[in-house]
Amino acid sequence: MPIRVLPPHLVYQIASGEIIERPCSVVKELLENAIDADASSIRISLRNAGKTFISVRDNGIGMNLTDIRLATKHHATSKLATDNLEDIKTLGFRGEALPSISAVSQMSITSKPKENEYGWTMRFNDQHVQAYSPTACESGTCVEIRNLFYKTPNRLNFLKTPEWELQATLKTFKRLAMAYPSIAFSLKNDKKTNIKFLETSFEKRIADILGEPFKDNFIPVEDEKDYIKLKGLVSLPSFTQPTANFQYLFVNRRPVNNRVLSSAIRVAYEGLLFRHRYPVVVLFVDLPGDQVDVNIHPKKHEVRFKEEEFVNDTIKEILKKALAKVNFAVSTSFGEEILNLIETESDPTMIPHNKESLREEFSRKNEKQHPLTNLLSQHLSDKSHPLGQAIGQLYNTFIISEGEEKFFIVDQHAAHERLLYEEMKNSLKERGLKSSPLNPPLQIKTGPDQRFDVLLKYQEELKHFGFNINFSSYPRFLIVEGMPEILGEVKAKSLLSDLVEEILEFGEPLRLSEHVHQICSTLSCHLSIKGGERLNFQQLNQLLRQIENVNYSGQCNHGRPTYLSLRKKDLERIFRRNV
Repeated sequence: MPIRVLPPHLVYQIASGEIIERPCSVVKELLENAIDADASSIRISLRNAGKTFISVRDNGIGMNLTDIRLATKHHATSKLATDNLEDIKTLGFRGEALPSISAVSQMSITSKPKENEYGWTMRFNDQHVQAYSPTACESGTCVEIRNLFYKTPNRLNFLKTPEWELQATLKTFKRLAMAYPSIAFSLKNDKKTNIKFLETSFEKRIADILGEPFKDNFIPVEDEKDYIKLKGLVSLPSFTQPTANFQYLFVNRRPVNNRVLSSAIRVAYEGLLFRHRYPVVVLFVDLPGDQVDVNIHPKKHEVRFKEEEFVNDTIKEILKKALAKVNFAVSTSFGEEILNLIETESDPTMIPHNKESLREEFSRKNEKQHPLTNLLSQHLSDKSHPLGQAIGQLYNTFIISEGEEKFFIVDQHAAHERLLYEEMKNSLKERGLKSSPLNPPLQIKTGPDQRFDVLLKYQEELKHFGFNINFSSYPRFLIVEGMPEILGEVKAKSLLSDLVEEILEFGEPLRLSEHVHQICSTLSCHLSIKGGERLNFQQLNQLLRQIENVNYSGQCNHGRPTYLSLRKKDLERIFRRNV
């Protein structure tokens, strides 16, 4: 078949397919246009979930007749003040939304600048102006789309049920509404109001969208480092969802999907969640335009960071700091007591760990190192502590403690499990893992793509985890001289190949850390106080004081809560003492 130049109408239909997939694509593009037009109110109306009719009306700056005509020309935009693609401050900038929409629908635009006496309505068919006329209208712009994909009916066959298409549009609608709480939004489908958001604060808008349960279970995040600013709301580790669909990520207020940000969230919550559960996250990352490329995807769903590793490390650091703030505080005197204890009893040998050394160090059979019998117990019975004073056990499994204005029920096994788990992680961080030598060393040919070369960047970190690896320059081989003893019998080549894939995907070897921490989790579960074990009052209060001072003590390392609390006035209301 000979090469030929495609006719313009077919080129436009193909180009529009990259941007306009379904009704929610149209709504997204028109919403972004309205937001960029400085609208303070945006109203959306749909029929048949947008298949037959879409209207987006705003009260923004509006357009005159010339601007309306130009708006449907390819690569025509008002959103780039200069030719610098590194200084993009708007949601849209490609100049392809309206021409792509008009190529697959019947479109009309009615618009009036605020300073004009009247506006204009222009109707388009196949990107050509069909008619235009002056009209009396409100300031702003209204774009109406009829019969989506009527010229490409095959695309209609790929649309799903109206209910599914409506939910997809609502998802897009809510994401943009999150980013712009100062704008009032409303959406109707088949003349029924599905959703309405009034102008409000950031936190109120997020709570309105995600619901009351999230309102009571989030941690505010607001911090900055170097050129990166981060703001958002993240859920407590005990408040999760079965999928990652409830993680809303924004870069310069643009909704995005990004593996760097997703990886940072995953690591920040490591060891805090149930398996296969995901936190609810709303994160806004702001950084200079020259540090991010928003021009890598026609739909602008994805971005690329100039310094991915720095962005990843910064987000992890800020999120971990925010999550750590939900821990309990302890008195200065107790902190000094613990510090003195560490200074007098620290192990100077710092020999790398294997599984047995971990078990021995944290085994409760070793009374000298038993955390519950090795601490001083003076002046610990005090209701003013964050978890109060222990007053007994329930079923030899739950600690009952009394605070000044509330009481607590603490799961002794879950709480002690978290305590041991965090201590094990800290010990591993200080001492590393023992390497088991391979005799003879394993040689892995790296191949022409040199994928295994990414391990060079993490050679020292992997050595700390017990991997002893080197490279021969010619021929190019990866030489594995030692593997972490704690992992037992593993297939070295398969494991290293997985690490390479993960580094290429996320920028760091996450699974290795997760695997080691899983071993720590299992050991801490086996070595911690069990349910049904009787403790005296001294041990109960010592355990309470310890878990008040440990990271992420609100849940065990399996994600289960370690305690619950009730206020004194809640009890009074239950027993009608305040009636």
